Amino acid sequence: MSQAEMQSAQASDVTAWIDQVERRIVELGGMIQATGEQLEGFPVTHRFTPGIYIRELKMPPTAIVVGRTHATEHPWVMTTGRILVFVEGDGWIELVAPASGITKIGTRRVAVVLEPTTWTTFHATTLTDIEEVENFIFAPHVNPLLGLQEGSL
Repeated sequence: MSQAEMQSAQASDVTAWIDQVERRIVELGGMIQATGEQLEGFPVTHRFTPGIYIRELKMPPTAIVVGRTHATEHPWVMTTGRILVFVEGDGWIELVAPASGITKIGTRRVAVVLEPTTWTTFHATTLTDIEEVENFIFAPHVNPLLGLQEGSL
């Protein structure tokens, strides 16, 4: 097996594992966010400046969050809190605010929130309609275990 085939298989394994986590969360009564929807306990603040969309998410402690698949490369900052996050290639890592980084295209994370956390992302776009922005910044992903596409509820 070539290195490219091994990396592809590993990425497939990670995606399957995240799908399993998401399915188990739903089975336990967890929620899936529809496009443009705000889930109770997870307030999202949307801000716009010329050419930039800023998305601030607040996450409560003890939450387990399965993120959506990202369609764009963009910076993020964690201004408050502490989380364990599963990062492809690195496994589980602990992030303590302040922290920052770059999200690559195709990234999908699982996070366990240890302390109240504020996570903010910055996206280059001229769009200002939240549903249009979310359709731009998130890639379609169908969880085969749930038969649902992210953001489609």
